[in-house]
Amino acid sequence: SSSLLSFLLLTSLSFSQGVCILFAELEGFAAFSSQVHPSGVMEYLNDLFQVFDGLCDSYDVYKVETVGDQYVAAVGVVTGCMHNEEVDAEGDSCGGIMDWESSLHASSVSNTQQMIGFAKAIMKGFNLVSLPESEVSPALRIGIHTG
Repeated sequence: SSSLLSFLLLTSLSFSQGVCILFAELEGFAAFSSQVHPSGVMEYLNDLFQVFDGLCDSYDVYKVETVGDQYVAAVGVVTGCMHNEEVDAEGDSCGGIMDWESSLHASSVSNTQQMIGFAKAIMKGFNLVSLPESEVSPALRIGIHTG
């Protein structure tokens, strides 16, 4: 039982090394949404998240979830060959042979660069989406973690 738990823990860790995750939310959303008709809020969020979704493929980003005004995305989870894996799901080589630490560093750097590019793109996209009339304008807040 403990060996199974150890195996599952090690397996999940090996697949999550170098993954980069982004959390984006609208600062001031509660005040904004209290001043705008609910259908206007929903239309705004739909338009905004469609812009974000449209940028995912350009940066090899996987949209994990949207909840309310929050958007969660990841790089290195389901976007193909991970830089730190020696073989893909079919057993084919994914590139040059690197030691684990070099490979982890390479995947972390690559995934973080992709995610920073995506974050910059959604900031530009955020500014292009029409905001319903309100005294309060939400701001986009983004956090990124790699590990």
